[in-house]
Amino acid sequence: MKLKILALAISTLTVTGAWAHGYIQEPASRAYQCKLGKNLDCGNVTWEPQSVEQSSGFPFTKLPRDGELASASIPTFAQLDRQSADAWAKTPFKSGKQKFTWNHTALHKTVSWTYYITRQDWDANKPLTRSAFELTPFCTVPGNNRAPARFVTHECRVPERTGYQVVYGVWHIADTVNSFYQAIDLDFGSGGDQNQTPAESEWTQLSGVLYGKDLKVGDTVSVSFFDTNGIVNALKYQLNITSEDLTDKNRWSKALAEVINKESQGRLQAGVMNSTTKAIEPVFGHNNLYSRSDLSSVKSFALSYKETQAPAIQERITLSHLTAEKIKGGKSEVKFNVHVSGKLNIEAKVYDSADLVRGYLKSELNNTNRALSIHLDGVEAGEYIFKVIATNEKGDILQPEYIKFKLENDPSDARPDAELNDLPVFPAGISDYKAGTRVIQQKNQKVYECLPFPNSGYCKQWSQSANQFEPGVGSHWQMAWKQIN
Repeated sequence: MKLKILALAISTLTVTGAWAHGYIQEPASRAYQCKLGKNLDCGNVTWEPQSVEQSSGFPFTKLPRDGELASASIPTFAQLDRQSADAWAKTPFKSGKQKFTWNHTALHKTVSWTYYITRQDWDANKPLTRSAFELTPFCTVPGNNRAPARFVTHECRVPERTGYQVVYGVWHIADTVNSFYQAIDLDFGSGGDQNQTPAESEWTQLSGVLYGKDLKVGDTVSVSFFDTNGIVNALKYQLNITSEDLTDKNRWSKALAEVINKESQGRLQAGVMNSTTKAIEPVFGHNNLYSRSDLSSVKSFALSYKETQAPAIQERITLSHLTAEKIKGGKSEVKFNVHVSGKLNIEAKVYDSADLVRGYLKSELNNTNRALSIHLDGVEAGEYIFKVIATNEKGDILQPEYIKFKLENDPSDARPDAELNDLPVFPAGISDYKAGTRVIQQKNQKVYECLPFPNSGYCKQWSQSANQFEPGVGSHWQMAWKQIN
């Protein structure tokens, strides 16, 4: 799938980043490697590594399905389920005490985090299934039913492994029925420093992989190396794409590796280490990069392209005049104009601050200028995200920015003062409130309505010992209540 990013022009609105959930940032998960550009042809997960979310219960429940573990059985993330020995960028790793860092982009209350690892003899060329993993987690970290910090690092003892292995990290959520799933592709080498041969210890593998996108005849691909002071000018290599054969990313990767091995005068090596001979051999597909021990200052590398012409998308999409009706009875409507040149399928969603979809629209548009609307339900006053993804018939994606806007209450929807005066004063000796219950918070004289807890007729529990849900006061009160006036 080819991918292009198109910025949207939209009046009077502020562009913001995504609101979402969480991913493993270090060592970079397969989904996060897509965001970093080290994994290619990833599809939508390139922008949403934090959204690989599915029903809780792994490994005992049916979801995520075998063969779809990396995508968590989410169809729009199905590209993550490609599996072969060289399909994905791998992070050099070792057994023993290691750290895993989560980036929580929305702070859900947490049951636990668990980590699973593939069996030593798993088949890396078969789809990821439960049978590929040791189903007893090698590390479990309790969440104590609390919301975590934005960044959380876990120290775990990783079992002995060699070669290519996958760690499967699961963030088990307490305040929804779902969890977040992250596959991490790791290269354990031949088993650690204590087992290294002189040939292996001579080389240090750099993080990342020599691999990229398909190119065209006339293009140039270059690789640059960096130390703590920046780019190392003496270590830069390039390959000119002079034939149709070399346009394929698997072929030019091997050819560029051969250029590095020839021109670096033994300071660098590109390829894959042969487990028998310990020689580093260029291959078709993903090639690793190694620096000699006397080049230990070299820390990283980067690919760059000089393309003869930028591929153009003929289709265009422009949004304008986005307006939102005031909330009445928990409902609203977002209206906007869309101008499309060419034929596009568009999907539009409205997310609340908890990243829940409150409105959805899908439409096929062909050379048109139309007014569209999205009905919203279960909303309250506050900030929202409007997002559009458009796809043409070739599979090119026009990826708009996230748009931030506000919803306001309709004054006519407020209850009369006389009716409000009849409401109980919080806490009124009650620890469990039924969904829809309205109370007056005596500390600020505001009225709040209890929100339903999933699969329950009650809202989140409040008590003297769990006062983070106290309406208008507690640190997480908006997860349990909405303000009425």
